[in-house]
Amino acid sequence: MAAFPDRPNHGTGVAVQGQRGPAAVLGRFRSAADARGKRGLAFVVEALLLLAFLAASVAVFMQLFGGASVRGAEAARLERAVVLAANTAEYFAADPSSVPREFQDRGFVVRTQITSEPQPAGTLYFLSLTVFTGTGESVYTLETSRYMSGVFAGSGQEVA
Repeated sequence: MAAFPDRPNHGTGVAVQGQRGPAAVLGRFRSAADARGKRGLAFVVEALLLLAFLAASVAVFMQLFGGASVRGAEAARLERAVVLAANTAEYFAADPSSVPREFQDRGFVVRTQITSEPQPAGTLYFLSLTVFTGTGESVYTLETSRYMSGVFAGSGQEVA
């Protein structure tokens, strides 16, 4: 594009005051390059801010997902302990003498304490059951009772 000394703003729309000739044309190119440089700098700053926001968001989500994973593992451990305690309580309900004082199952230790209270027409049995982890941490405790009519504690014989 040729420079027109009598028309300093020809082709760019940028008016250059007080300049004519090649200096006016160079001024136009310089201001256009400066504008492109400022736009490029603004893009880089915006991209850096977006990257910082994304990094912070990822950090927050990682903490949330990590906490959810820990809570999920705790819930699964508690569920296994509750199922183990419920199964032991079912054995106790069927026959109080069939429940051992301590046993291990699926990485848990189950400790039971059975007491009996004679009644006029039978025996009332109480079960106190605690499920521990392999490290000894108590996970779940259950207490229940079972009345057996016509049976005296310790004898296992029915009353006539």
